[in-house]
Amino acid sequence: MKAGTDILKGERVLRKGRKLGVREIGVLASIGKAEVLTLDFQVGILSTGDELIRPGGKLSFGQIYDANSYTLKAGVEECGACARLYGIVEDDEEAMQTLLKAAASECSLILSSGSTSAGAGDVMYRLIGEMGELLAHGINIKPGKPVVIGLIKGVPIIGLPGNPTSSLMIFNEFVAPFLRKALGTKSEFKIREKGILGTNFRSEGRQQLLPVGLILGKVYPADRGSGAITSLAGADGFIEIPPETEFLEAGTSVEVNLFGKVQKPDLLFSGGSCLGLDLLEDLSGLSFRMLFTGSSGGFSSVSAGTADLAGVNLPSVVEDKTGKKTLLYNVPTIKELGLSEVVLVKGYKREQGLLLPLGSKLSGLMDLPGKRFINRNLGSGTRALLDFKVSELAAEKGLSFKEFTASIQGYRSGAKSEVAVCDPLREGKADAGVGTRGSAEKAGLKFIKFAEEEFDFLLRKEILKTPEGQKFLETLSSEAFAAGLPSGLRVYERTGECLEFE
Repeated sequence: MKAGTDILKGERVLRKGRKLGVREIGVLASIGKAEVLTLDFQVGILSTGDELIRPGGKLSFGQIYDANSYTLKAGVEECGACARLYGIVEDDEEAMQTLLKAAASECSLILSSGSTSAGAGDVMYRLIGEMGELLAHGINIKPGKPVVIGLIKGVPIIGLPGNPTSSLMIFNEFVAPFLRKALGTKSEFKIREKGILGTNFRSEGRQQLLPVGLILGKVYPADRGSGAITSLAGADGFIEIPPETEFLEAGTSVEVNLFGKVQKPDLLFSGGSCLGLDLLEDLSGLSFRMLFTGSSGGFSSVSAGTADLAGVNLPSVVEDKTGKKTLLYNVPTIKELGLSEVVLVKGYKREQGLLLPLGSKLSGLMDLPGKRFINRNLGSGTRALLDFKVSELAAEKGLSFKEFTASIQGYRSGAKSEVAVCDPLREGKADAGVGTRGSAEKAGLKFIKFAEEEFDFLLRKEILKTPEGQKFLETLSSEAFAAGLPSGLRVYERTGECLEFE
């Protein structure tokens, strides 16, 4: 090639302020540049609280892992700035002052989390005022009201709330745009997408940033409270709700501010949890957003159009002419609720039984009186099945259901998942629980079967016609699914059968 064919002498190859990526580094190397000046924006990050411990450490009673330091670090680096972790500082004013002075001398911006409210132990706003200048304490927004903004030695400091969702929402909405502007990033930071609200939502009369999921064009609240990190883990973005808006009706068009280029799920799943769902998701290649609400919640969310499909295992007692009582799954509930825009897809069978510590000498339901028991939540199919089996046993003993269950400590408890049943058993905090064989084997527990139930799927009719719905059905009926099911689960002659209702 002739000289100048690629780059002319004196030609500008990169504009000032451009972010250095793969192509830019290659261009710099090709013109012989060993070094270039880059903009360095140091952000100091610290978390406050005696209750915090670094991830990987051993939790003591009342302690939690420090999530904010690492989520904020990732956010800062995503914006192109350099994050500097100062770790955890206990609730001690002198220790806080020492760390804040160090950060102010080494960074261009300080982000702290925690100690921002007006409680007796929350001192960040007062320390900033004493060490520098307090500019603001509290903003009229949810989540994230207790924000502190100030200057220490001329360095801006933003004190974020300790609650993970509040902290990240304030960072995404206010701090990230500031960082990008400071670094000269001119590309649009916010990626927006329109959607239709899939459920009614009542606001609280102040500016609100509501975490939401966006699935097949429908928008669903993902907020579990500002203390729940899963509010953002289960969200694709957020919608802004002005203070004068008190109620948003399902069907309202909204604009979602996405958390970057998120991978949106294919289907919103509700209802009961099961190990077979993981296999369905893996084999189908579909991405599920899971809301484990129990079978009753699954029926409600699908009938209301909130969820696309639900896992249901709700038994109903059916009595024949001879007085014999048997269980019929899910169909009676659909008819009782008068659901017509749904399809029931028969799933697979699951072994249900008692979960016990490995050394337990309990042999069945009759041994539960006087023992510490972890039950499933009301509305779950597992709880309904257990109630039926216990009622049969109580009748055999000449007792009422109420009398028999009153003798079992914890029968009225309500764990929302099988994991929540297994953990107390492994830790020696309970003598028995209820769940599937697969969950028992996964947790290393003893299992005593008392029944086999039917775990089915409730779908909205419109979902059944979509490519995602067809892929779900195809996978459920496949040989690979039948062969891959974990212990205690099995397909049978009705697996994949579709029942429609008028």
